[in-house]
Amino acid sequence: MVYLKRSAIALLIIIAILAVAVTIILFARGYRFNLNNGELGSKGILVANSAPNNAQIYVDSKFVSLTSDNVYLSPGKYQISIRKEGYSNWNKEFTIKGEVVSRVDAQLFSSNPSLSPLTNSGVVGPYLSPLKDKVSYIIMPNETQLTLEENGGLMIGNLKTGTLNFFKQHNLLLPYSSLPLTMVPDKTQVIFSNNEKNLLAFFYDEYDNLLAVYLMSINGSQGDYLDVTLSYQQLLDQWWQEKTSLQQKIYDTAKPKLRKVLNNNTYLVEVSPDKSKFLYLALNDALLPRIIVPALIGSVPTKEIREIKAANFYVYDKKEDKNFLIKNYSDEARQEMAQFLNEVRLSESLALLDWLKLNQLFNQLTWYSDSRHLIASHNGTISVMEYDGANKILVYSGPFEENFLAASSDGRLVVLTNINPKKNVLADLYSVSIK
Repeated sequence: MVYLKRSAIALLIIIAILAVAVTIILFARGYRFNLNNGELGSKGILVANSAPNNAQIYVDSKFVSLTSDNVYLSPGKYQISIRKEGYSNWNKEFTIKGEVVSRVDAQLFSSNPSLSPLTNSGVVGPYLSPLKDKVSYIIMPNETQLTLEENGGLMIGNLKTGTLNFFKQHNLLLPYSSLPLTMVPDKTQVIFSNNEKNLLAFFYDEYDNLLAVYLMSINGSQGDYLDVTLSYQQLLDQWWQEKTSLQQKIYDTAKPKLRKVLNNNTYLVEVSPDKSKFLYLALNDALLPRIIVPALIGSVPTKEIREIKAANFYVYDKKEDKNFLIKNYSDEARQEMAQFLNEVRLSESLALLDWLKLNQLFNQLTWYSDSRHLIASHNGTISVMEYDGANKILVYSGPFEENFLAASSDGRLVVLTNINPKKNVLADLYSVSIK
């Protein structure tokens, strides 16, 4: 009798443990008991995070919690909004599925950006390097000082050290007194090598005549240069071949059946800082083959596009095998870009004017430092959007020159602007804090 009682107790304990374990498993997978109909049903889990934290989570305009938190929702479509005072709202539609975890990582941007000067004496002709790590520009000499070489000339600055270190990371490449005597500063053009170790500076007179072409090492001694006025085209041909080869090598990191489509039908604009995504312009209509079958669930909810159309911008995410349409530039501008690139991309040589045009072709669209956002300028404003094209938010509408836009490694924008034009003739580089 005692044995039977002990066996019964042991059996009850085992059943209780199993019941608790099953309950925990079901709870973790999103199952909840509905008091209205008395049924046990599965729910989806929305993991909501934001930066900064403690932002309000709204589901279909109803407040439910604060970030970071897990929100359990019945299967269906929901409008999710993350809000915090002083920041722009984050909004996206999610399709919630039972037992599936969906994730929100909302980066909120300040409604009141602040500007800090990176230069304070005016700059002429800033040019970004291919990876947008460096910027070259001319500082005009201060004629009230005796030593012109110490306060003017062709400069180089490093944007990837953070804007707070910009002053420490800019160097004088060539003193102003070493520049061609009759050159016009704002007509100067700069082309960087693909490895960003060298640059070519093209100097023109007031009649647009090419005076001289100097080859300089970015990390070389101050004032050192090589006059390559008679041979610069050979360097450009070499750099162009390197550039086309580099694009193919970057695409080679994709799966073989996708690699062929990208190489034949697109132009690589820029790789994300973490190397996980491609921003590209489609040159022909094509179909991107699916690499991950079936498609990942619980990932980015934005509808992707596999049938790419010529003259449209897209972002391809290698990790999730997702492809998204990016809307920027006018239809006419995109058509002109695609036509130009189709004409030059298979050429073995690229003329100087084509190089200069290529340098400025995508100066209104670039990656943000976190690799999850793009920054775009349009009609006198700067917006930030997620890499899937969603949540396009205006972050800056103050004065700036649209032919220059960059992002520093510390999450700030870098713009060229003159906020006091009645006093200052030249614009300066400024960092714009948007977080």
